[in-house]
Amino acid sequence: MYATDVNGDGTVDILVASRDDDKVRLFLNDGGTSSPIFTEQLITASADGAYSVYATDVNGDGDVDILVASVYDDKVRLFLNNGDTSSPSFTEQLITASANGAVSVYATDVNGDGAVDVLVASVYDDKIRLFLNDGVPSSPSFTVQLITASADYPHSVYATDVNGDGAVDILVASANDDKVRLFLNDPYPSPLPTVYPSSQPNPSPSPLPTSLPSPFPTPQPTFTRSTFLSSSSVESPLVKADVVSANDILLRGVSFDGFSRRLHATENMCCSEISALRESLSAQQDQIAAQEELLSAQQDQISTQRESLSAQQDQIAAQKESLSAQQDQLAAQIKQLEHQQILLTKRLSQFELGGHMGATADG
Repeated sequence: MYATDVNGDGTVDILVASRDDDKVRLFLNDGGTSSPIFTEQLITASADGAYSVYATDVNGDGDVDILVASVYDDKVRLFLNNGDTSSPSFTEQLITASANGAVSVYATDVNGDGAVDVLVASVYDDKIRLFLNDGVPSSPSFTVQLITASADYPHSVYATDVNGDGAVDILVASANDDKVRLFLNDPYPSPLPTVYPSSQPNPSPSPLPTSLPSPFPTPQPTFTRSTFLSSSSVESPLVKADVVSANDILLRGVSFDGFSRRLHATENMCCSEISALRESLSAQQDQIAAQEELLSAQQDQISTQRESLSAQQDQIAAQKESLSAQQDQLAAQIKQLEHQQILLTKRLSQFELGGHMGATADG
């Protein structure tokens, strides 16, 4: 959530990012002093896991623009304000889609070139990225610079001049290592030239440097990390760092602030959801493995049945051949019996004929 005058009517409006429905809403203040009334306007419904929202004039046209970091699609979106006071409209521009688990976004001029830059904290890759604005009013483009990749689960990022040297420094709070880191911006990153002594001592003074460092900020600022708090004595991780004034820093732990407690609970819920998804994936993988084993057993059984069927077919073929041979043998025997029957018939006829002739001769 963030509050500022978005539509330029002199009253403070409210921006809300809601993770579970992927929406960012703008509540426009009607200006009532006793009990203000707000008119809801939807900025986007496609920020997957909308987690952090911030508003400032990014492109320098005098209108307040909106920045959104969404944790599930790793994106940081810029919504450029088109300047309508009564009902402002916005043009979406993607700054990055590779901030793995983007949960915090902040904007200010970090390198001192007059253009508002964007800082992003992403929890799943432990990175803080600085997106340097090229200053084009209509459609600004950004050059990414990595601030750190070792902030274990960074939850919050903020920037201001902490050490009073005129350069904007960066503050990072990370949950898993209980640390708040300060990255001091070095306005003079180039070291002074050094004159090394010769092999023989030279009593004369060393010559002055031929060139002095530039007093102007560089497009790519250099940062020196300084961890000023490692909360080993704090019961809960520090997740917020707010600047109250130019020289004061307010640290808030989850046990000290209701919002931070909700933030920590949300984080735990995310971890629980991830754990449940992993368990579900593991169960599905086990189920697939069991199905593969069952399929392999069925394939082996089918192969065995095929072999048995082939053996039965060979046995039937052999039985057919044996039966055919038996049929040929029976056919030969039948022919032989038929031939013997013919011979017997002839002999019987001859015998009958001879008896008949003998009987005639006797008479």
